[in-house]
Amino acid sequence: MPNGRRFGVLALSREHVYASLLLLAGFVLLSVTIIGDSCFGRQGTLRPRPNEHFSEEVATEVRSMDALLLFALDGLTIESFQVKSQEEQLMFRLYEATAKRFKHGAASHNLLTNWPLWVAGTFRPEPINIKAPEILVRNSTVGLCGQLSRLLAELAEQAGIQARVVQLEGHVVMEAHFDNSWHMYDVTNEVPTISLHDRTKTLPSVEALINDPERLSDVYGSKGDEVVNLYLSTGNNRYGDPDKDKIQRERASEALKYAIPFLLIVVSGVWWRRLVN
Repeated sequence: MPNGRRFGVLALSREHVYASLLLLAGFVLLSVTIIGDSCFGRQGTLRPRPNEHFSEEVATEVRSMDALLLFALDGLTIESFQVKSQEEQLMFRLYEATAKRFKHGAASHNLLTNWPLWVAGTFRPEPINIKAPEILVRNSTVGLCGQLSRLLAELAEQAGIQARVVQLEGHVVMEAHFDNSWHMYDVTNEVPTISLHDRTKTLPSVEALINDPERLSDVYGSKGDEVVNLYLSTGNNRYGDPDKDKIQRERASEALKYAIPFLLIVVSGVWWRRLVN
């Protein structure tokens, strides 16, 4: 009988330890999540490239898609030029707002911004880049071509303009549809959205630029030869976003990073209550 009692006390003591560890894990993960969603989790220490339009003030104040859209519509002072439609003027504003909000660089999830994806990333070699536009604008001041093109396309859709992402060989741009045609926007390279020689002409579609290499080279200036080759490698050009499924998983993990800590805390609390009673 004494041996049985000692065994019971030891078992109860272990249960208390396990419940405590579960509670501690829940609070640690919740703390990591809260810190990551604050300013401490933001990315973007790289210096802007020469001639980038990036504004540190804009990046500090604009931290949501709604705020970025509002800045483009009401808070942005731009040079006026002749346009064919309101959609063209609106796209120019969205483009300029995105260029001021982001500088060039890779925005990836880390332990603070999304610990479930970070943990999953330790078991696979592929990078865990931020893909969802609303997460990018909240957590980073930098973006690569795919990230910023997807964000600009999402902004355009929110503003009522049909848009799509265009995958090139080694580069990503986006197109917006207005005035009965598609128009290319390359926010990563900050390519002028209107012709440098004729201020009344907006850039045409990717397909039109592919069919006019001389104009394409002129558009990209010093990057001409390199970028022209990316466009002309048409065998790998694709329309649409291939990462839609990954974006949905990323958004789901945003909910999980809060749900899992709360679940651990609740389970440990119930466990402790059962032990006390």
